[in-house]
Amino acid sequence: MDLPRLRYFLEVARQKNFSRAAEVCFISQPSLSQQIKKLEAEVGGRLFLRSRSKVSLSPLGQSFLKHAQAIMAEVATAEEFVAETQNTIECTLRFGAIPTIAPYLIPDLFRTIQEAYPEARLELVEQQTGALIEALSMSELDFALLSPPLAGEPAFDSLLIQDDELLLTLPASHPLCGEARIDLSALREAKIILLEDSHCLAQQTAAFCAEVGLKADVHLRSSQIDTLLCLVEAGFGLTFTPRVAARANAHRDLVFRSLSPQPCHRELRLYWVPRHILPRFQRSALELFRREL
Repeated sequence: MDLPRLRYFLEVARQKNFSRAAEVCFISQPSLSQQIKKLEAEVGGRLFLRSRSKVSLSPLGQSFLKHAQAIMAEVATAEEFVAETQNTIECTLRFGAIPTIAPYLIPDLFRTIQEAYPEARLELVEQQTGALIEALSMSELDFALLSPPLAGEPAFDSLLIQDDELLLTLPASHPLCGEARIDLSALREAKIILLEDSHCLAQQTAAFCAEVGLKADVHLRSSQIDTLLCLVEAGFGLTFTPRVAARANAHRDLVFRSLSPQPCHRELRLYWVPRHILPRFQRSALELFRREL
């Protein structure tokens, strides 16, 4: 199977547009289209569904995508091995992180890496889960800090960074602040405000609220944890704050409490694309994470 054709296929899948993919690949659009047709002849069916407004993967294309990504990941590993032996490789790590994790874990994570590898060049992309899954799948990132479950169950390896409790967050003047733990039964009439649905944290807390019978208010959804905390301080309702974020907001006129008898938790995991042999620097970073985090 021709490697350039696989690269063209992956670029069209990434760009969702033949013209843009051709520009990135430095070939003409007719040439790229011809190479995709030859690849489709090899795999025995259409890889893309084309319309005037968009290009999307066909069911066969979606299945083939995983194999193409795996092949190109191994090719990248071989290329990195050659670069390592010739001492031409750059010590670069490309991280992705969702907004409800990035401000609270990335600084310490980067500090840990730079103390061990002062020559390391660190890059960060802060995006929501879906965009980071796609970037990681396309080998645009080395690692991504996410909170499961992940839609579509992508075939990533992962390392548990920590279990992050979601703490009920109240204004300091709230009558329940005197309690060491808040009983769920005391919240039946409470107004609970959440992040907008595009954030996995909102989906996790909404699922928890539904499970324990709490009604989340949908009129004051926000896209930033900081905005939610300002609303809670102003008395507009209660929310859930990840413990990692609560530590960074201890200065606010807020109280953070665990719930009883059923606390709310999420996992924070570091994800990467599995390879038979990881690149040396990525492998060294993982050993460092397992030892230090």
